[in-house]
Amino acid sequence: MTVEYEFLEQIFGPFISSKKKPREIYHYTDIHGFKGILENKAFWISHIDFLNDMNEIKYTLGLSREIMFSFCEKYGLSESETESIMRDYDMLITLYFEQEKKNCYSLSFSTNPDSNLLWSNYSKNDGYCIKLDLNKLTASFKKAGLNVIVSQVNYDITQQKKLLEPVLISMFYTIRTLNGKSVDFNEVLAKSPSDNKTEAPAADLEVILDEAIAEILQNDASAVDLEEVLKKTAEKISKEKVSATDFAEIYKELSERTYATILLGSLELVNYISIFFKDVCFAQEEEFRLAIRNIETYQCRISNGTFIPYIESKFDKKAVLGVSIGPKNNMDINLEGLRKFLKLVDIDISSDEIKKSSIPYRF
Repeated sequence: MTVEYEFLEQIFGPFISSKKKPREIYHYTDIHGFKGILENKAFWISHIDFLNDMNEIKYTLGLSREIMFSFCEKYGLSESETESIMRDYDMLITLYFEQEKKNCYSLSFSTNPDSNLLWSNYSKNDGYCIKLDLNKLTASFKKAGLNVIVSQVNYDITQQKKLLEPVLISMFYTIRTLNGKSVDFNEVLAKSPSDNKTEAPAADLEVILDEAIAEILQNDASAVDLEEVLKKTAEKISKEKVSATDFAEIYKELSERTYATILLGSLELVNYISIFFKDVCFAQEEEFRLAIRNIETYQCRISNGTFIPYIESKFDKKAVLGVSIGPKNNMDINLEGLRKFLKLVDIDISSDEIKKSSIPYRF
């Protein structure tokens, strides 16, 4: 796991969900999925765009758009300025989330060990539920070099908006600063903070510019007049620290890199957060989600006449803590057959962790 994802998880994890991270998580599946997972000691992790809830990312983007519009109202912008800012915002979202699509793969679990809803939805009531050790499972994926981020899914719209507002405010002020300047957002988003280094004096200026950007982001990224902040910062650099460098050149580079850093950073955070936000209508799933980012190599499986991109990731067999049998599977030989299968695939589970669902069925 890279430092980037450790930082995101540490900083935003507690805000995405206030619930304590569980030790055990549960995966519901039918008998065929169960056999494949334990036989191969691997999960198939599907691309997030192909999950059951087709509007997951769109749900968070919808909330984000509402918040951006509320900022326009809060600061008394005119109708024409509001339309222009919202148009630029929509353009950035399209560029980042559609034209430059991010590859994210997601694996769903639940914190509920015996859910009537999940037995019905994912195992036809006669499948299996695998109890897993969260730390051992994620350690296996990280060992394979995957960028793993995990969190409870948040279904509370009030909390969701509260988290998105500070992420989006700097983006709002940056768009407002650039509004009406015929900015090519393709070029802005393509500009890395390390691009276009000034030549004189290169080494010192690079450090100073990075420090200046960090200071702006920490203290003044949400200032109403971001342009004025940038001008003052550029003047300070040119007069006090690198007087040999032209002010206009410093201001141009500082502005471009600051805009790129704010916009890209905000979009990246919205993308990260959107993985763990869902509509309240899904709250009964009590979902705990594991997501893996920036994957280019994948395979495809077939489901309901559709090709579903997925990646396969192995896990340590010690991550498996227990197995429950679905509530409708009442055959006497089922439990013994399960024990035989677990022995065959070398999964060692204590006898008290092999159990039947406690949900009563009359048929």
